[in-house]
Amino acid sequence: MGGNKRQKQCGNVTEKEWASQGSSGKWHERHTGNRKLRISLTNLIIGVTITLVVAGLSIGAARSKTKQRRVVVFKVDRYVCFLSVVFCAILVWSAIGPKDYFTWMLEVAPGVAGFIVLAVTYQRFRFTNFVYTLILLHCAVLFVGGHYTYAEVPLFDWIRDFAGGTRNNYDKVGHFAQGFVPALIGRELLLRLQVVKNRSWTNFFVISIALAISAIYELIEWWTAVLTGEASDAFLGTQGYVWDTQSDMLWALIGALTAITLFSAYQDGRMTGLSAGMAVARPSWARNDKG
Repeated sequence: MGGNKRQKQCGNVTEKEWASQGSSGKWHERHTGNRKLRISLTNLIIGVTITLVVAGLSIGAARSKTKQRRVVVFKVDRYVCFLSVVFCAILVWSAIGPKDYFTWMLEVAPGVAGFIVLAVTYQRFRFTNFVYTLILLHCAVLFVGGHYTYAEVPLFDWIRDFAGGTRNNYDKVGHFAQGFVPALIGRELLLRLQVVKNRSWTNFFVISIALAISAIYELIEWWTAVLTGEASDAFLGTQGYVWDTQSDMLWALIGALTAITLFSAYQDGRMTGLSAGMAVARPSWARNDKG
């Protein structure tokens, strides 16, 4: 009795639901296969990321030992080592139980790649401690976003609810930093390497570099969405906002302008101090017109 009303269970899926998905089980096999593939790729990428971090640290340490620098830079080296330890600590915290490992990998990858580049090139070009500190703060923003996803950072959920907003705006903090920090990195490179002879053009190129980086990142988000489909939703973090891409680049522009306006003079002082500490001639941008 009641046989027509009874539905057999197959795991958590009823016979009716299973029939709607295809009695052959192709739907189940396809989605199970995709899930296993994502898990395998994520584990592989995590392993490669950890290996690259360790390799970067090893290369930096080896170069420090083989090329003995002036004693005067020892204090700077200790500070950079301290920043490296903090970087690794935040990265490890971020990797413990994130919202989604695939999204975590996508978010932290730029910070890890930047760390490796800085470690490998450290003996050839040292940034000021000011810029290294800003890079660490930017990486912290990336790692927090990777851990929670940019749309679900708890503090900004609270801010949204308190202010009566409709979206979590932590991603705008990330894009502000995406303009602010690269602007000062680019400015230091252009000035110290004397890439731009005319100082009046420096700010124009710095802003252009920041906007170019922001645009490239938006292209990467687009390509990721095309290749991974729904798996990239947390990475994109649009939260239904149709002008998200344009507003992201606007916040990067605001970040770059803020950096140049408020911190150019301070950065000039840090660069002059670094040049004096390394016992090299003062560059042309650090001299006044009267010599």
